[in-house]
Amino acid sequence: MNTGQTPLEGEFMVELSDAVLASGIDRDKANDMLSKLAELLKEREPEPGLPIQECYDLVYHRPKPELEKAYSTVKDKLSSLGLDFS
Repeated sequence: MNTGQTPLEGEFMVELSDAVLASGIDRDKANDMLSKLAELLKEREPEPGLPIQECYDLVYHRPKPELEKAYSTVKDKLSSLGLDFS
């Protein structure tokens, strides 16, 4: 069982899909964005996941501060590439 996956990942997929639609991104723009992301990530190794209990508050159904910070950082980076999360 993948204990590192939280409800935030599912929520983020919906937000990301909505942002793509709101931004009117076509295939060429999406390819450009993905190329930029690939360049940023090419030298990085994936970090090991954490058990859900370490990164998500299961009682209050919200990410813990470390996961919330990572989530915000990713959204900010994607916004700087042209996605509209408003």
